[in-house]
Amino acid sequence: MKNLLSLPLMTLMLIILAGCGGNGDESEDAMPDVKEEETTDEVTTEEAAAAGGTGDRENTEEATEESQEETTEESASDSGTSEPSTEEGAMGGASASGPYEQNMVQNPAGEQCIMNRLAAEHCDGITMQEKFLAYHHLTFTNELAISPNIGCLECMVYYSFAVMDGNQEPISKNEVDEKGVPFTPELETFMESYAYELANFFNGHPSALLEYLDREGPAMMYIHNNRLSGNFEDHTTHAVDVESILDLGDGAYRVTMHREYEHATSDGIGSSTLDYTVQETPYAFEIVNFRAIGR
Repeated sequence: MKNLLSLPLMTLMLIILAGCGGNGDESEDAMPDVKEEETTDEVTTEEAAAAGGTGDRENTEEATEESQEETTEESASDSGTSEPSTEEGAMGGASASGPYEQNMVQNPAGEQCIMNRLAAEHCDGITMQEKFLAYHHLTFTNELAISPNIGCLECMVYYSFAVMDGNQEPISKNEVDEKGVPFTPELETFMESYAYELANFFNGHPSALLEYLDREGPAMMYIHNNRLSGNFEDHTTHAVDVESILDLGDGAYRVTMHREYEHATSDGIGSSTLDYTVQETPYAFEIVNFRAIGR
C-alpha cells in the first residue's frame, strides 16, 4: 500500500522538479533581453537613419544650393557676354554697356578733358582711347547727353554740350532717319575711332564698339568670339594709320588700316594691316568684314 502511495508522490515530485528546471533556462527572462536588444537595434538603426537622412538632406540641400549658385553665376557670366550686343543695340550706341561696372572706371584726367570740351590745356597727355572711355563714362552717369552719332569724338562731345546748353534738341537713334544726323564723320575718322573703341571693348570698359559693326556681318562674330577668348585683354591701341580708302560704289568701301597695339598675348607691341569692308549707313558707317593682309 505504501509502495502504491509513494509512486504517485514520486511522479508529482518529478513534475515539480521538471518545472523548476524550465525556469533555470531563463528563456522567459531572455525574451525581454531580446526585446531590449531589438529595441536598441531599432533605435540605433532609426537614429542612424535619421542622422544619415538628415545628413543626406543637408548634403543634398548644400549640393543643390551650390549647384544653384554655380548655375546663377554661370548664367550671370553668360548674360555678361551676350547682353552688350542686345543692350547696346537697343540703346542705339549708348555707352551704358550692359554688365560692365562703369562706376569702377577711374579716369578723372580724361573726364576733366571731356568736361572742358576738349580744350587743349586740359587734354595734354590724354590718349584718344582715354578720351573715348571718359566720354562713355560721363554719358553713363548722365552727366552728358548721349550722341546718336559715332565715329567722331569731337562731334559727339560738341553734340552733348549743345544739348546741355539748350542749343540742340536731343535726337534719339530712332529719329535719325527722319531728322538726319547732326554730324556725319569722315570715314577715316570713323575707322580711327573704331580702333580705340576696340581696345575699350576688349578691356570690358564702356564702349559703343558694336555700333561700328554690321549686326549680320562676319566682323561681328569675329569680334565677339575674340573677346570671349580672353586673348585680347589688357588691350592698348598705340597708333592707327588709315592707309587707303577705295570707293566700291553703292555706299561700300574698302579701307586699308594699319594698327599698332598691345594686349595680353601680343608679347609686347604688335602690329597688323587689315582690309575692312565698310558700308555707309544713314547715320555713319558699318564694318561688315575684315581680313589681315601680308606685307
